[in-house]
Amino acid sequence: MSNGKFSFDEILRMAKASENKKPDEVVESIKSKLPDEKKEALSKLLSDRNAMEQLLKSEQAQKLMEKLRGGKESDG
Repeated sequence: MSNGKFSFDEILRMAKASENKKPDEVVESIKSKLPDEKKEALSKLLSDRNAMEQLLKSEQAQKLMEKLRGGKESDG
């Protein structure tokens, strides 16, 4: 089981593997790999629109979204 910390590559693999899944299925799949306290934190984050917007604006999230769209990962 994961310790709740996923590498960029692990997140990318999970995202690519979930291309044909519904968003709720993806979230449940990720939650199943987390310890209980991380599951609660993820649920809280996903229910907080402002927190999600801040997360999605982060440099790491932007790099991940670029990679998922097929773009090249920038140096950094």
